[in-house]
Amino acid sequence: MEIARLDNLALVSGLVAAVVSYLWLYRWNQRNHVGPKTWPILGSYLEMMANWNRLHDWITDYMKVLPTPTLTVNVMGSNVYFTASPQNVEYMLKTNWTNYIKGPILYETANILFGDGIFVVDGEKWKVVRKVASLEFSSAKLRDFSTEIYCRDGVRLATILDGTADTGNKVDLQDLLMRMTMDSVCKIGFGVDQRSLRADLPQVSFIDAFQRMGKLVQTRQIGPMWKLRRALNIAEEREMGQLRKDMDKFLYNIIKDRKVEIESLQNEGQLKENNLLSRFMLFKDEEGKKLSDEWLRDVTINFLLAGRDTTAGTLAWFVYRTCTRPDVVETCREELVRVLGHPADDSISSFADLLNYDSVKDLHYLHSAITETLRLYPAVANDPKYAVDDDIMPDGTRIKKQCTVNYHPYAMGRLQSIWGPDAEEFKPERWMKDGVFQPESPFKFTAFQAGPRICLGIGTSYLQMKLVAAILLQFFNFQLVPTSEVMYNVSMVLTLTLKNGLDVTVSRR
Repeated sequence: MEIARLDNLALVSGLVAAVVSYLWLYRWNQRNHVGPKTWPILGSYLEMMANWNRLHDWITDYMKVLPTPTLTVNVMGSNVYFTASPQNVEYMLKTNWTNYIKGPILYETANILFGDGIFVVDGEKWKVVRKVASLEFSSAKLRDFSTEIYCRDGVRLATILDGTADTGNKVDLQDLLMRMTMDSVCKIGFGVDQRSLRADLPQVSFIDAFQRMGKLVQTRQIGPMWKLRRALNIAEEREMGQLRKDMDKFLYNIIKDRKVEIESLQNEGQLKENNLLSRFMLFKDEEGKKLSDEWLRDVTINFLLAGRDTTAGTLAWFVYRTCTRPDVVETCREELVRVLGHPADDSISSFADLLNYDSVKDLHYLHSAITETLRLYPAVANDPKYAVDDDIMPDGTRIKKQCTVNYHPYAMGRLQSIWGPDAEEFKPERWMKDGVFQPESPFKFTAFQAGPRICLGIGTSYLQMKLVAAILLQFFNFQLVPTSEVMYNVSMVLTLTLKNGLDVTVSRR
């Protein structure tokens, strides 16, 4: 018996020694490897999860020391690629863009929220959505209506801030901006004034459901266990199913109401077609067919994300950076005086009357400051693509088919190899030449994508951001609350917002 126990102990000790030796040799072979260290089976999963709360900086840190800014991360035996090379980005988004699609992984993960909308589909579905959307976004009537709504909601925001100014009470400016852009996009998108931006900050069930659904979609990014929860209809997956039903009920009721309204106004000869949904409803394809209610639902929800979170998040980051740069604020204000002049009186509404599509075109420094914000805090920090076939990137990286290949705007904005030694400084002047804004290549500044999938709403996005920023700068000073922790909300597919909001105190100028 004693001999048998000794033999078993020796066997166990030998196995432990063999495993330890194997792991030591495995890691020893990586001693000169630049990039995340891997473990058998798990790959770099443990290190990635340990850095999840600062994931974009974790990726950026490695790209800064790599010979070329393309990082390969092994996750559970599969390689995931991240690139910040402008040459690679141009190759992915333009030269060979048909090989780098949204793909089945993103579609399966986010379809419950976006349906067959433009953010998650490829091929013919994408072509149809893109064609219809491009026609509508080029409409001067929609642009003029959008300008009116953006100014209206900017005044509403300023009115609320004026009520809290000089009290010393903190406000979550990002929350107010999210409410503002949601009200704007609901009015422009489907003709409904949610009025969520009021002094009492009311809860709006649809907005709450939309926000919660976005957060839950992000939980699917961490691992494949969500598929089991979906199959069992438990936990977050059960909640998502109910939220989808609640959102669809609201949206389909809106679609129904707009159809009744359109029919009534057409009969009376008074149809204005202001909101985007009504314009989509009047669209007919080459065979004379109108778009289905399901298609209209998907267009609407994708427009909500594109018009709400991206703009509000960027404005929040803009205020955050300008809080630490009074010189930038002063230069913006000097430009406002030079371009717009002073209003007849000192009221918010009279100043807003000076703002329109044409007047904000000449706010070149403000445009540069917003662009600089987007360079450092791109609305989409990481954009995943799915490789259809094996390929070789311009920098020599070999890509296996069916792998995820991400281009990473967050890292691109922080690399000295792209922007020079002052890459991580907030410096609006880098965009100016002889007092005029100078754009960069969209493959270098990738905040709005590039190539065939370049964002259709660049103009309207800048329009709202400049209108609102001008009002805020004209009337208020903002001070960061010292105890607030400023960090981003990690997402691999959704927008880069401030995780804890943006707590500030407000004072009148």
